[in-house]
Formats: sequence, C-alpha cells, structure tokens
Amino acid sequence: ITLYARWEMIPHKVSGFTYSDRTSNTITLKWNQNTSADRYEIWQYGNGKWTNIKELTSYMVSYTVTGLDASTSYQFMIVPYRMVWEGKVYGGSVTKTVKTLPSKVSGFTYNACTSNSVSLKWTKNASADGYEIWQYKSGSWTKIKTITNKTTISYKVNNLKSSVNYNFKIR
Repeated sequence: ITLYARWEMIPHKVSGFTYSDRTSNTITLKWNQNTSADRYEIWQYGNGKWTNIKELTSYMVSYTVTGLDASTSYQFMIVPYRMVWEGKVYGGSVTKTVKTLPSKVSGFTYNACTSNSVSLKWTKNASADGYEIWQYKSGSWTKIKTITNKTTISYKVNNLKSSVNYNFKIR
C-alpha cells in the first residue's frame, strides 16, 4: 500500500487555458492536458455568481459553450481535481474572459447602380460596433472600407468599370 501526503494529491493548475474558436453564440475553450488531474470542472460567471456548467474527464482538452449572446463578454474558469476516498481534491483555478462575435449582417444588397458606382445597403446589426466592406479583386478578397459608425447602413462604391460584374461582402 502506498500512502501519499494530501499535498501530493493536489493537481497542478491547468496551463494554456484560452479559446480556439468563437461565433456569435458559441465559444470553444481549450487547454493543455493536465496529467495530475482526474477531471475538470468548467465554471461560468454570470448574474453575480459562478455556476458549474460542465464536468469533463482529464483526457478532454476542449469544450464548446453554446447558447451565448452575440458581442458579449463571458468569463470562464477551469478547475482540475482528483478523486480520493474523501471526495474531490481541487487544484488551482484559471480564468479567461472571451467575447463572442457579432451576429451576421442581414439584408446585404444594392439599391442603386450607375455606370461607375454601386450603392450597397444592409440591415442594422445591433450586435456590431461597425462594418467592413470587402470586394473580390484579382482572385482574392480586399477590404475596401471600414465603417466605425454602427448606425451606418449603406456605402457607395465609386470608380467601377461599366459592364463588369463585381462581388462584395460585408463583415
């Protein structure tokens, strides 16, 4: 029988706690595997308190949190633990704050064309702080305008050639 002092059973803090992907309503958290832990608890802060949202086995190194609001900051905590005969022995926690992306722009179209210009328009996106207009040129997308006013919902592209098809996108 091997006996361990209680301090030897305390798992190390998780390293590399960050995110690998995010959308307007999801965040994928990731971290380095902690071989001194049996499991992890993922906690989320909201409404003035921490809530345990998931328990994972120690071989898992990512978790996707769903059902989030667009353009919103969220705080997460990961806590490693070991199971011993008395219950859970927790290691140190690590926190990370991540903001979701704005929701996609809708209603993107044009409302006026001339022989050398096109007026683009879209529906106001309440979760955006601004917009980027991109144009497909010479085989790749090029940003042609950054709009920092979130209430702007149109942009006129000038200096176009007559009878040429153009592709635009908005972010």
